[in-house]
Amino acid sequence: MTVLYNGSCEEGVVSNIESVLGIDFPRCYFDFLLRHNGLKITNGDYVDIPLEKVDNGFISFYCLYGCAMENENLDLLCINNEVLDDLVSVDRKIVIGEDGGGNFYVLTADEGGDKIYYWDRTHLHSGVNYSEDISEVDECGGLYLVAKSFDDFYLSIINNVKSN
Repeated sequence: MTVLYNGSCEEGVVSNIESVLGIDFPRCYFDFLLRHNGLKITNGDYVDIPLEKVDNGFISFYCLYGCAMENENLDLLCINNEVLDDLVSVDRKIVIGEDGGGNFYVLTADEGGDKIYYWDRTHLHSGVNYSEDISEVDECGGLYLVAKSFDDFYLSIINNVKSN
């Protein structure tokens, strides 16, 4: 299994990103950034996260973004500055990762706790909207609920790494 972590990140950097994006990260996600500062799947390995509600029964995963990354395509703040305004149907959200094909993973944080959604921006899947999903607005793509916490999402990534 080739999961490449980005190292660690300083608390002040993570706090600054929270401030810029206007969202308080759930503690488990904040701590993940401090410890690992994101991750990506490398060396030909891949992750397919089971999700029965989409047409082929799974969604792909490539990376979780990090803070202050040299590669802007893997940088949490750069990606959010680029695409977050496209997602008008959800308040208190942050894009935290991607599938490698133009679709993103979105963390929402509200009174009901943190949840992770798969943002099908490219209309790759034609699943049925379930009550916990968020319907598309202005052709931005629908969101499928993937996990009810960041910790559950992280475990689903690690538990589904496969080698070619």
